[in-house]
Amino acid sequence: MSNPKSVTTEAWLNRWIDEIHRSNVVPITHARYSRIIQRHFNPSIGHIALGELTIRDLGQTCEQVSDALATPAEAYRILRAALVSAVENGVIDHNVAGQGAL
Repeated sequence: MSNPKSVTTEAWLNRWIDEIHRSNVVPITHARYSRIIQRHFNPSIGHIALGELTIRDLGQTCEQVSDALATPAEAYRILRAALVSAVENGVIDHNVAGQGAL
């Protein structure tokens, strides 16, 4: 496993959307998710090491998302999916988003 303290949330989200998740969604969904990541997630939590994210970080970030791109609940689902993938790829041991909703 990578050292979760050395991988920033921004680095992981960018890798996830561009290298891992791209083949799982249609191009318009990929573009929309990319905009959500760039507009909302990277500015607010991108600097935090992936292994140090808290449910509070996720909640505060998602609560601020409310525009034409996504609702807070959808933002949370996107973050949760990215964190599931981080666990599956051995980048972190635990998904702080768990299986629930905010």
